Parts: sequence; structure tokens; C-alpha cells
Amino acid sequence: MSTNTSALNSALYSNEIKTCLICWESIDEMNLTFCITCNIFLHNECEKRERGVRGHCKCPHCQDIGSLGFFKNRIIK
Repeated sequence: MSTNTSALNSALYSNEIKTCLICWESIDEMNLTFCITCNIFLHNECEKRERGVRGHCKCPHCQDIGSLGFFKNRIIK
């Protein structure tokens, strides 16, 4: 497992409150988008608004294209 993947797993499964990089509000697990490159978290809605009409996702922090992901119907504990 790479360092980034290990760091992301630690962040995803920790009990720390996850905060959206865009609006700085806390994020519940059913509304979580994350970057696999820089390990930041966003609300799904904030990411969609940030993406706008672009046909691809791009991390607002590291600018990596295609690095954002989310869990569909999964609760992170």
C-alpha cells in the first residue's frame, strides 16, 4: 500500500471530524468526497458546484484531474 493510500485510509477511518475544504463545514459520512492524491475532504455538493460545467473532476487543492472519489451508500466508521 502506498503512503498516500495509507494516509487516506487513516484519515477516512479516524474519529476526527472531517471538514470541507471549500465551505469549512463538518461533513457527514454519507456526503463525503475525498482526493486520493492530497487526502482532503469535500461535501459532494461543494465538489459538484466547484466542478460546474467541466466534464471531469479536479481537486480544488492539488489540481489533480480525476483524483476525487466518494463512497456510494457506505458509512465510514
